[in-house]
Amino acid sequence: MLSSWMDSARRYGRLAGMTMALLVLAACGDEENGGTAPVPPAAVASVSVAPGTASVLVGRQVTLLAVAKDADSRPLERTITWASANAAVATVSATGTVTALAPGEVTITATSEGKVGSAIIQVAQVPVAEVRLSADAEVVLEWNGSTQLSAVAMDAEGNTITGRAVAWQSSKPEVVTVAPDGTLQAQGSGVANVTAIIEGKAATVGVRVNPVPVAKVSIDGTPDGIETGDTFFLSSYVEGVNGEPLPRIATWTTDNPAVATVQASQQSLAAVQSVGAGTVTITATVDGKSASITFTITPRPTHDLIYTHISNNVGTAELFVVGMGGGVTNPVRLNAGNVSREPSPSPDGQRLVFSVSQTHPVTGEPQNDLYIVQRNGMGMRQLTSAAGYEHQPTWSPDGSRILFRAANGVNARPELWVINPDGSGLKNLSAQVDPSMTDMSSPAWSPDGSQIAFIGAVNGQHKVWLMNADGTNLRQLTKDAGFDSDPTWSPDGSTIAFTRWNVANPAFGEDLMIVPLATGTPRRIALAGDQRSPAWSPDGRFIAYSGTVVSGTGTSALYTMRPDGSGSRLRTAHMQGFGAFGPAWIIR
Repeated sequence: MLSSWMDSARRYGRLAGMTMALLVLAACGDEENGGTAPVPPAAVASVSVAPGTASVLVGRQVTLLAVAKDADSRPLERTITWASANAAVATVSATGTVTALAPGEVTITATSEGKVGSAIIQVAQVPVAEVRLSADAEVVLEWNGSTQLSAVAMDAEGNTITGRAVAWQSSKPEVVTVAPDGTLQAQGSGVANVTAIIEGKAATVGVRVNPVPVAKVSIDGTPDGIETGDTFFLSSYVEGVNGEPLPRIATWTTDNPAVATVQASQQSLAAVQSVGAGTVTITATVDGKSASITFTITPRPTHDLIYTHISNNVGTAELFVVGMGGGVTNPVRLNAGNVSREPSPSPDGQRLVFSVSQTHPVTGEPQNDLYIVQRNGMGMRQLTSAAGYEHQPTWSPDGSRILFRAANGVNARPELWVINPDGSGLKNLSAQVDPSMTDMSSPAWSPDGSQIAFIGAVNGQHKVWLMNADGTNLRQLTKDAGFDSDPTWSPDGSTIAFTRWNVANPAFGEDLMIVPLATGTPRRIALAGDQRSPAWSPDGRFIAYSGTVVSGTGTSALYTMRPDGSGSRLRTAHMQGFGAFGPAWIIR
């Protein structure tokens, strides 16, 4: 339409020129012929501008055409002056070419001989057809990395458009955040999309944040006292270079599958199955970082444990056996009454000697005697009936004699006696011991039955002493500070374990001590809580004891450990009352 209007205007312009030429010629003819004065030029009555309105995109141009007209609307050849009412929006050249500079509306005027025509020009932004990002492929950031993206607006012809506002978005701010200037900042490992939006058009790029590098791996759990057939769990702890824990899954391996296998159970847990005796190392590895733990698996005990359970403070004491053969086993009560304690099995495990402490049901007198009963609870008979008390019995290794502690009278010195299982052969082994030894207790046979270890008190000092099985060759073994009790022999007869109350440091409570006969120098087993009444297993691999977790308090339970102090293991769980005391090994 604008082109048609301009063609018409050109035709009007030619006609106006021809008319002016004819008028001039006529005037000349009249003058030559003596005619009247020349006709003056026609005045500009109006100026028309075409098109009257136009829409132009920023950066583009449009040409306006202005025509001066006389009063009869006939075109005139006149000078036209162009002007823009707002040069910030659009400018206009001397020939009527309008250049759009900024969005808005502007009036363009054409002036000739004081007459003005105008056009309204609407300037609009160039529409965004596409957004392009500075990154075409996936952006990869380290765990603490950052980078900056830029976004460019493009028009339909592929030209860059500047000055447009960009809005940035992250699909997962917990993985990566994006600032208003396009700066990406890693927040956590994972994958997210970052999008730039310009006037409704968007461009997106994927961002991958690498995990925090692993700084170290550690293993939680102390596999101690593990035996063949046990299953237990280890857990891994993974720490990143940022010092924070990482939820990473470890790869678990074993260096000796014949001793223990390992299999991941949950995210940080691994199940370890002990399948054989020996030493094994379990390793947890994450991204090249690893931690290992080495431990020893011991064959299960060959014997069970018999012990006294004291359930209340009125003297109720019963004998129980707890199995050591594996699996969950509940203690089995023996049919030996409820005033029985200090059991000692015969070498074949078929009979028990034990002490009874009660008020005699017939005479009403205090009774502290020894009894023998078959393991099945049948055939119970009284072994001793002397005045005073007899207790702490222990069966000889060959089964021929029973050693015990007795005091025959209120003020009599406690001494060591032997008796045959049938009640014959009663003999005082300590009659020849000097009266300066005011107390003898806790007798224990050597494995070959040739010697006896016991606690002797001289000048109030309770120490480990030794004598021959016939009461001769008395000699002191321990001499350093402390209150000693409850000696037990190693199966090879070279070492004695005993309990010591540490007088110099009462906070230690009661501890197990190991003393070689060759040196007489005890070594403390540093375990928490109290440990009492040790009993060396027949195969020498364990020491059983009763004790508590906290010194001086709590319910006593049974434990075992290796002779070097490692492998402490609870054997009687959920004990009630005062708990378990005085363990002894018995054939299964």
